[in-house]
Amino acid sequence: MVLVEVDVDDIRCAICLDVLTTPATLACGHSFDLRCVRRLRASPCAIACPVCRAPMKASHLQALRVNTFLAALVQRAAPLEYAHAVTCLDDLAPPVVVLDASPPLTKMPGFLFACYALIVGLNAVAVYRLLCV
Repeated sequence: MVLVEVDVDDIRCAICLDVLTTPATLACGHSFDLRCVRRLRASPCAIACPVCRAPMKASHLQALRVNTFLAALVQRAAPLEYAHAVTCLDDLAPPVVVLDASPPLTKMPGFLFACYALIVGLNAVAVYRLLCV
C-alpha cells in the first residue's frame, strides 16, 4: 500500500472553501462541491469554471454526478475535516454577494485602480453573482 501525503488545501472547494464532501469534476478538470456547482448553475450570469474561467454548458452542469473516488479519497485523507464539513449547517448561512469582475491580481498605479473601481462601480448592478461562502 502506497501512502501519499495530501494537503487539506488541495481537497477544498474553491467556491465555499470547505473540504469537498460531494465532489463533482467539471470538463476542465477542476473539482467543486456539487451543491456549489448547482448554485452557479442557478446564476443568471454566463457559466464558467471559477478557477480557470473555461466556459461551461448548462447541459454538462445538469448531468454532473458525485465523483465517488474523490469523495472516498477526501474522507480517508482528512477524516476530521470531512466529518466537520458533513455536519456543518452551511446551508443556513446567508449568501455573500461578490462582483463578477474581480480586482486585478497585479499591482497598478493609483489612478488606474481608481478608473477600474469607477468602471466596476458603474456596472456593479448588472454583474452581481451570488456565491455561497
